[in-house]
Amino acid sequence: INQAVIGGRHRFEVSGEVSPTGDAPFGLRIALEGEFPHAGQAARFGAVLTVDQAWIGEGQFEYLQTKVSKVPVKPEA
Repeated sequence: INQAVIGGRHRFEVSGEVSPTGDAPFGLRIALEGEFPHAGQAARFGAVLTVDQAWIGEGQFEYLQTKVSKVPVKPEA
């Protein structure tokens, strides 16, 4: 996953699962979790994305003390 955050773009490994929702317009739910380096320690990252078959939709993200929702999701160009 590639996430734009303050200070630049960072890459880190995540794991998760993809499951169908059956709801239009978003047909897939992707739940992700992982850890990224922060201040010399591993910090937790979590996300839930709801996307269509082209991987366009919206997401909810949680990291450090931050929770954001309704973030646009699209495939990286």
